[in-house]
Amino acid sequence: MARSDLERNVADLVQHAHAVLRTQGRLRSLLSANRRIVEHLDLADTLHAVVETAVELVSARSGLLTVSSAIGGTERSVHAGEDRPQDSAEGGARQITVPIRVRDTVYGTLRLDGTTDAEFTDEDEELAGALAATAGVAIDNAQLFEHVRLREQWTTTTSEVTAALLADDDVSVVLAMVVDRVGAFVDTELVSIVEPVGNPETVRVTAASGKWADDVRGREYTAVGTLAGDAMATQRAVSGDLSGTPSVADWQPALGPTIAIPLRAFGGALGSLVASRAPGGAPFTESELDMAADFGRQTSVVLAVARSRHDRSALDRAEERSRIARDLHDNAVQRLFGAGLALQSIARSSPAPLRGRLEEQISNVDEAISEIRTAVFALGAIERPRVDSVRDRVLTTVASIATALEVQPSVTFAGPVDLDVHGKLADDVIAVVRESVTNIARHAPGASSHLRIATADGTLTVLVSDDGPGPFPGANTRRSGIANLAARADRRGGSCAVAQGDRGGTEVRWTVPLPTSRGSELE
Repeated sequence: MARSDLERNVADLVQHAHAVLRTQGRLRSLLSANRRIVEHLDLADTLHAVVETAVELVSARSGLLTVSSAIGGTERSVHAGEDRPQDSAEGGARQITVPIRVRDTVYGTLRLDGTTDAEFTDEDEELAGALAATAGVAIDNAQLFEHVRLREQWTTTTSEVTAALLADDDVSVVLAMVVDRVGAFVDTELVSIVEPVGNPETVRVTAASGKWADDVRGREYTAVGTLAGDAMATQRAVSGDLSGTPSVADWQPALGPTIAIPLRAFGGALGSLVASRAPGGAPFTESELDMAADFGRQTSVVLAVARSRHDRSALDRAEERSRIARDLHDNAVQRLFGAGLALQSIARSSPAPLRGRLEEQISNVDEAISEIRTAVFALGAIERPRVDSVRDRVLTTVASIATALEVQPSVTFAGPVDLDVHGKLADDVIAVVRESVTNIARHAPGASSHLRIATADGTLTVLVSDDGPGPFPGANTRRSGIANLAARADRRGGSCAVAQGDRGGTEVRWTVPLPTSRGSELE
């Protein structure tokens, strides 16, 4: 009996020793599992490490970790094991489900599936619970790391934008850099900047980056009822899901979760930065919205400074142009005028052959004065409000056609053209200029040409001449576009004649009486 008791006691001791060793082994496995979980900083890697380690720790068949959208901005599931676990245990196999807590909030669950021939023990449940507690801390740390890393990227982008704006006067280049940088670290399909065009309700996509950038860049749309419009109107960053909303235009690509950040300065809206994910993508989190709003505020300040500097530079250029215009008018024109008067005085007392040569030079001086006055007008045009005067329209029309000419036309004005020519009469003048210069480009592109518009004694004269081979084919037929110009002159009691000029080539002279009142010229 004594021997049997001793043997039983020894057997119990051995059994307890094995249990202690097994427990120590599982504790070591738990410590190793904890170490594997906490060594990751990336959130996705941490989630995978949690579920894989849990399956190994309790010898489960499979495991499923489900976390809410509060972690990483979207609800996600991570699986590990032999096969994907089902919603219910198969064949009566037992499950373990433990919560994943981040501080005092449950952000997900860890479910482990066993096998039919080896059920989980109470010890397995305790180990899974202990592992879940460590997993909560690890997930929280990974989430904080992602938050810090994302904020660092926003801050770095802000610094790059600031440096670029201070170094480059071209704001459009910097705006393109902004959308490229934001699109590089924010998971998006499209990043764009929209700015008001003409009125606050219409915006244009001035910069874009991403999959659909080429399709939307330069497009205009009505901002009323859009996230970009709401951001500019409320001066706050806003977000939403565009998956189920109507498109603003037929060119708009399919977009999902979207954030709009206002760009503003001095109480006014400069535009909006819009970032969109694909349909079904993760919604933007509150932290992302806050960081984007901070980026928008800082970028707005720098952008306002850059625009102010650009406006200041434009003002400086305008002042310099005005100075040049004044110098040309006060010095060059006056000297040429004085030289012309001196030549006229000499010509009166000179013999006939010399007088003819002097008069020719006097005519050249007069033409030079007219051309300089036209240049003075163009240099000073930036100071005047954009009223689309007839001079502006003539110069713009000639410039649009001059690319087809080998020699740029010279343009001169005489008399108070801008005061005398308005409304529909100005439209007729533009039609005469366009038709005449186009004919030169079509029939004598290598010829030199001159355009002169003059008002005197109640008459407006538009004279277009060139030194080409002669009157162009069809110049005097009703089939020519000149017939339309003649009709315009007839309606105003004037005339339009096409003939060979003094230098050869073709001369178009369009003459009409000026309106007697401001009201009649608009009829």
